[in-house]
Amino acid sequence: MDHAARTEPLHLRGITKRYYGIAALEAVDFDLRPGEIHALVGENGAGKSTLVKIIGGVVRPDGGELLLGDHSVRFASPHDALAVGIAVIHQEPHLIPSLSVAENLYAGHIAVRRRFGVPLVDRRAMADGAREILGPIGVRLNPGQPVWTLWAAQRQLVEIGKALVHGACFLVMDEPTASLEPAEVKELLALMAKLRASGAGIVFVSHKIDEVLAIADRVTVLRDGRRIAAEPVAALNGRELVRLIVGGDISGVEARPDRKPGVERLSVRVRLGSRPVDVRVSKGEIVSVTGLMGAGASDLLRAVGGAQPQSVEAAKVDGVPASLRHPAEALACGVGMIPEDRKDGLIPTLSVAENIVLSCLARVSWCGFLSRRRIRVLAQRFVDGLGVKTPGLWVAVRELSGGNQQKVVLGRLLASGATVLAADEPTHGVDVNARAEIHRLLVGYARDGGSILMSSADLPEVLDLSDRIIVLRRGEVAGEFPRRCATPAKLLACAAGVVSPGTSDGKTDLVGVHSERPFRRPPAGRFRAADVRQVLLPLVLVALLTALSLLNEHFLTVGNIRNVLLQTSVLAIVSIGMTFVIVAGAFDLSVGSVVALSGSMAALMMVEYGLLPGIAAGLGIGLAVGLANGVLIAGLGVSPFIATLGTLVIARGLALAVTGGSVVSDLPSSFAVLGSGVVAGIPVPVFLAVVAFTVGVVLLGWTPFGLKIYAVGGNREAAHLAGIRVGRVLVACFAICGTLAALGGLILAARVQSGQPTVGVFMELYAIAAVVLGGASLRGGEGNMIQTLLGVLLIGFLQNGLNLMNVHSYWQQVVLGMVFIGAAALEWLKGRV
Repeated sequence: MDHAARTEPLHLRGITKRYYGIAALEAVDFDLRPGEIHALVGENGAGKSTLVKIIGGVVRPDGGELLLGDHSVRFASPHDALAVGIAVIHQEPHLIPSLSVAENLYAGHIAVRRRFGVPLVDRRAMADGAREILGPIGVRLNPGQPVWTLWAAQRQLVEIGKALVHGACFLVMDEPTASLEPAEVKELLALMAKLRASGAGIVFVSHKIDEVLAIADRVTVLRDGRRIAAEPVAALNGRELVRLIVGGDISGVEARPDRKPGVERLSVRVRLGSRPVDVRVSKGEIVSVTGLMGAGASDLLRAVGGAQPQSVEAAKVDGVPASLRHPAEALACGVGMIPEDRKDGLIPTLSVAENIVLSCLARVSWCGFLSRRRIRVLAQRFVDGLGVKTPGLWVAVRELSGGNQQKVVLGRLLASGATVLAADEPTHGVDVNARAEIHRLLVGYARDGGSILMSSADLPEVLDLSDRIIVLRRGEVAGEFPRRCATPAKLLACAAGVVSPGTSDGKTDLVGVHSERPFRRPPAGRFRAADVRQVLLPLVLVALLTALSLLNEHFLTVGNIRNVLLQTSVLAIVSIGMTFVIVAGAFDLSVGSVVALSGSMAALMMVEYGLLPGIAAGLGIGLAVGLANGVLIAGLGVSPFIATLGTLVIARGLALAVTGGSVVSDLPSSFAVLGSGVVAGIPVPVFLAVVAFTVGVVLLGWTPFGLKIYAVGGNREAAHLAGIRVGRVLVACFAICGTLAALGGLILAARVQSGQPTVGVFMELYAIAAVVLGGASLRGGEGNMIQTLLGVLLIGFLQNGLNLMNVHSYWQQVVLGMVFIGAAALEWLKGRV
């Protein structure tokens, strides 16, 4: 793309935004010219995120205007901003993990080719386009590679590529280096320089002062919603920029004298790689664990905190054997963990006070009841002691800034009486002022006798705080340094395996050193649970057929197989519809009731008006329920569980009400063809199942509509930002599901020549189980029709085999229930792998 085509600058004039009467931005001016990098800096809560949302069309300003050149523009959505060439690159890329690089790039502009008038996805054209977009800026990625296999830095590159595909000339990069390794940061900054040289204008939002000074041309500083300064970067140094950000000088962590080893507080042996890692921390000591991304530092901290118990081989606290099999047991031993993501350490809907006392409820209870007074007293003590800035103790913790949320996490652990802190990236994502405050709190905790085991990829932080530094590589100890012997060059060289520990002269050139692959499961080659199922399910089906054929000589006869296909045809049709919904990231509990309602309504209409009106009424009922589900979920935001549970009850109640709870009989004889007729030697229900399967394969696997379904299920927000009408896709999926359930109901009614309001019980569970057994994820974004069909056949042949072996129907339910649990276990495994 030729960014030079855009010559007009972007101007923001007098931008004002208020929330609940409080100014998030007050008369802020900002400019961005083509071919420049303009940094936007400030503390958390300074207004950076609000300004970014306004530029990107997510939020509308209350005052001021945006101009492109001399033309005023207004954005009602991110799509409007993208239409004029403005794209936001978020800190966490909005990508669809199950789709390829090329499919993610073109999710909103799907390339299409036509075959027999049917629009099909042109994946070759998208792959060629991906190479044309990414090649000139030096990005070398396989267009067909699934995004879930990429590293964080590579996902950022794909996000940038998406913006370029959409024709973006102005890029807003929000903390793009927050989760990257030093070498990856260098690569990303080099790419930003290339984009600038090609004419792109870039807004660079960052807390990292050194990166701002290294890459930006200009910098704007926000504080308390106001613009404090807008200067050329060449006119500032790091100290001056920090002073502008915080409104004064930040006092650093006071120098800590070298410590002699004291009384051992924590001793733990953890196995992460082929050899165990032994860690010892003394009373009052801060030990840091560092290494390249994937080296195992975070896993080590999680193991010590009880969140990864399978890795712990032995542990002692104060010389006494300790159990670290669960965070509760670790806390009981005096070990508390600060997780890397502070969201994992807080309950956002609870108040500040409730979060602080969460790990020590016994201290604030009386006779089994919580004492609000005790909660207030204990929480206030730690709010004051840690300097938590909050409007009140009972304010929801989600309303606090990132730094203050981190202090609340620390307060919870201190309130629990923890004598050892396992702090995983304790200053991740906080601003410079909050970072300094957290540093002082950690040092103060150690000075008062606490012990800290800390992981951090920030080498200046490690060198500032630590008494000892352990370097990991591939899950094993690569080196250990006392603070006085450690330098950034030594630590990086040791982590990368460039030189042996202690041999660096401090001038090691580490350009080109990349993050090591995780020592346990490298992304590019690992199997996920879905991949395992795609191989395992056919093998299990073959094994089942073999076993049942040996147990019963009639099992593999043509007549029995024909019977199995006939009996499972309705489940197959319903499961095909369920696949659309589950891949889209939802599920439908109402299909069993729709089967009953559509069959009953069709029967009633046939008795009164004839065959075709009856069939139309039955299918129409299914379509109507599906549309209702879609509107409730996509339009009104009702959860799929609540919405479809409600329509399940309503549909079943209607089926009983309109029939009076009785069977509707005396149907036209021609209707029986739908349930027991034959087409070219194939039973009509099986033929209809094959047709539905074929259409499903084409729709889901080859059409733009199918790719949109995968996108919506894989990452709904990313699909929305890519220009996909998420609501329409969801409504369409539920409509298909409801219609196919209705078709199943008509087939059942035709088979027995009557409408029965009690059929279809548990069919929704069978359908969901078949889809999940086939490898689909209940989280969405994965699954296909072939695997669903194999899941249906597995259930059908298992039921048939149990019947042939004269297993009582009660016990058949037990066996099938175990199959459902197995499907759930595989879904759980997918979340763990």
